[in-house]
Amino acid sequence: MKKLFAALLVMILLMPAVLAEPSLEYALIGSQVLGSSEYSQQVSILRVDVKGLGRDIPPVYVLIQYETAPEGYEPCFLEDVNFDGREDLVVTTMIGASNACYTFFLWDDAQGTFRHFGGEEVWNYQLYPAQKMIFSLGTSGWAGLLHESIVYGWDQEGRHLDRLRSSVWDTLVETTYEENGPIGSMIYTQRYDDTVIVETYTDYETGKMITFSNATADYDDQQFAAGRFLYEDEFLRLEVMPEDNPDGSNG
Repeated sequence: MKKLFAALLVMILLMPAVLAEPSLEYALIGSQVLGSSEYSQQVSILRVDVKGLGRDIPPVYVLIQYETAPEGYEPCFLEDVNFDGREDLVVTTMIGASNACYTFFLWDDAQGTFRHFGGEEVWNYQLYPAQKMIFSLGTSGWAGLLHESIVYGWDQEGRHLDRLRSSVWDTLVETTYEENGPIGSMIYTQRYDDTVIVETYTDYETGKMITFSNATADYDDQQFAAGRFLYEDEFLRLEVMPEDNPDGSNG
């Protein structure tokens, strides 16, 4: 009976730690405007404290390129981005009209802390746990018509992220050069053809690159045209498009 009572007491004492949900507290601790007045940029330092893990975790400091996040947007959150069964810290470092860029801090169980990993080139990412891959899709360029999708893969330890495939989709640009003035100076004009796209697919393992042009009318959804090759790739085996499954998981 004493042994049973002792076992129940231990379980009761451990219950708060098991049931506790980790939470994040964050605050801006400094801001600065960098660059000239024409090309200035607001840079801030964000301090993130992780609570509720039953032990003291050193705070994380990260440089972000915005002063305040949009209403309802959390600048940091916990998510297992390298699929090792432990939640990592994800911080939004840049926010735009259609893009968000992220930095990953992977959980280091031996040190009991989050260690900066990187991921500064990961945009609007989706997770594919079955393949241990991350899908990144960013838009930029003229009127947001440049779309770049990249598939990254983790190594066995979940500590190194490699580019596996990428596909870049852009509108056709025609450049015309003209002489202007007696000294032979040159001016040029650029015309963007919204009916023709240029797509480049790169396989980083073989070094293979394919570039071709095609009409936008051939695509049902131009937003994800750059991912066309990626989802036909038998090696990747990405079963769903990101817009079909917002959480990025398969199935």
